[in-house]
Amino acid sequence: MSNVFVISSPLQLLNATEAAASFHRGEENELIVCKSIDSVNYHQTTKLIDLFEWSKVDVIRNYGVWQFCDLLEGKRRRKGSRFAVAYIGEPFSAIHTAFAESLAPHGSIIFLDDGLSTLDFVRYGAPNDTRIKMLISGLLGLQPKRRNYDFFSAFPYAFTENTRNSILAINSYSYIKSLRSNPEASITKKNGVAYIIGDNIVEEGLISSAAYIEILYRIVRYLSTSNKIYYLPHRRELKKNLDKIINEIPIDIYYSSTAIEYEFLKKDTSGDIFVSLQSTALVTMSYIYDNASFIVVNATDMLSYFPFLDRIINDKHALIMSLMRANICKVDL
Repeated sequence: MSNVFVISSPLQLLNATEAAASFHRGEENELIVCKSIDSVNYHQTTKLIDLFEWSKVDVIRNYGVWQFCDLLEGKRRRKGSRFAVAYIGEPFSAIHTAFAESLAPHGSIIFLDDGLSTLDFVRYGAPNDTRIKMLISGLLGLQPKRRNYDFFSAFPYAFTENTRNSILAINSYSYIKSLRSNPEASITKKNGVAYIIGDNIVEEGLISSAAYIEILYRIVRYLSTSNKIYYLPHRRELKKNLDKIINEIPIDIYYSSTAIEYEFLKKDTSGDIFVSLQSTALVTMSYIYDNASFIVVNATDMLSYFPFLDRIINDKHALIMSLMRANICKVDL
């Protein structure tokens, strides 16, 4: 039996690895890595390829006109292949979905988690792209035909009110967790290390740099009893904004070399704290690091000038709280 996994980010590959190890050991499993123009994303993704013994690994370009060229070439080279299951990492990518459907026309199509994108997809609907991409993909025969999809997800409660999409299996990261150096560590250290998981809401124009720095300052003040506090930048945060953070807040930058869910696998995280404004990494990490603590931050007053963002983040706070698998609390700053 043959299966194919189409991914484009470190978290997607981590989830593909978990699915392959959980359901398809001893089978032919082909990995297709969609390489974006973001070199950091690609570097962090490729570091995880060796976690599983893939039958074949193919890299295709995922930007500009090359995206269409490589997808069509990928279809041509696999003509006649009939995969039993096709896994897709980008739930909102109509092009990737259509590509996977063409590889498994009579097989199962299963979406892997992609953080907040998965939660948005479950709420708002089927795969979609920009109008130009949809037009080109339609002309090239790369339009998805199905409208109901299954998920291999760590967010089971996100599917309770949605009948259009269904969760096939819960991703509890059992295989990834089994790779930990000291999975039995349970003695809590006093005053562990605190990690603030960064966000790219400044780069997306959702909040000012000054407001974001004020939020971080309040978080650091709240975490002042920790031995050490690190800031884990989002891979799409700009250097100029990180420089502002370093200059104005007493905090060190910790550059993750790959998916944050895997980054700490060889470290003892007992007593450590992971903090975020809205990252679903709090959810996925809680499956793996059950001896750490997790905090979702409520900074409502700082977002008063951005009421739409306030609503979005508070909504995600409630969802993240319901999804957590380990020690979690919500802190008002």
